Amino acid sequence: MGEYKEAQELVSKGYKIYKSNYGDNNLDTIRARLHLGLVYKHLGLYTQSQDILEATLKPYKETYGENHIKIASILVNLAAVYKHMGFFKE
Repeated sequence: MGEYKEAQELVSKGYKIYKSNYGDNNLDTIRARLHLGLVYKHLGLYTQSQDILEATLKPYKETYGENHIKIASILVNLAAVYKHMGFFKE
């Protein structure tokens, strides 16, 4: 768990740098934010992860199209977050 906490700090710092230099709508900024969402998932911070993954879908779809592998990856990670949050019944 310690590595993910360190990763959270590093990715968060990188995201803030991208955001301050390029703004919210730059693809590099969005990608850094996506990585932060994935770190949140591994830390069990599912609500934060969900918010970021859902917010990332629209600009990624606009950039890559609906059927791109990057969209599939976000959807799979979002499904895992939903599962951990209890959205799916077994």
